[in-house]
Amino acid sequence: MITNKTFDEIAIGDEVCMSRTLTKRDVDMFAMMSGDMNPTHFSGAIIDGPLAFDNAISKEAATIKGISTPVAGEADVFLVPDLESGNLLTKQLQYLVNAEAAGIVLGARVPFVLNSRADSRKARLASSAVAVAVAHARRHGKVQGGAS
Repeated sequence: MITNKTFDEIAIGDEVCMSRTLTKRDVDMFAMMSGDMNPTHFSGAIIDGPLAFDNAISKEAATIKGISTPVAGEADVFLVPDLESGNLLTKQLQYLVNAEAAGIVLGARVPFVLNSRADSRKARLASSAVAVAVAHARRHGKVQGGAS
C-alpha cells in the first residue's frame, strides 16, 4: 500500500508492501471452499497470497520472478476479491483447460449461486452443492459470516 502520496508523486521504483491479516473467518471460508473441514488438517496448512495466477499455477513462473513460496505451482483453491475477478478466472479455466467450476457469492446473509447462462449442468449442480454446504455450516456454527 502506498500512503501519503498523490498519484502524481508515485514513481517507478517506489516500493510497495501489501499485507492482510488472516482472521478466523478467512480460515473458515478457506476450509469451506476447499471442502476440508477437518481442523487437524489446518495445523500445517500453507495459506499464501495474493499471488498472480501464473505464480499460483506455475512454480517455474514464480521462480523466474524471484517469488519463493511453497504454494507456487501447487495452489488448490483460488479466492478472488470480487465478482468480476471471479468471472474472469472461471471463464479462463473453463474455456482454456475445460475445467468445471463451482462458485458462490459470499457476503450476504446467505451464500448464493450466480451461474452463467453458458455453465454446464455439472457446474450448476456443483455451485448449488457448495452453497448448501456453506449455509449448513453457518447454521450449525461451524463457520461465521454473512451480513447482519
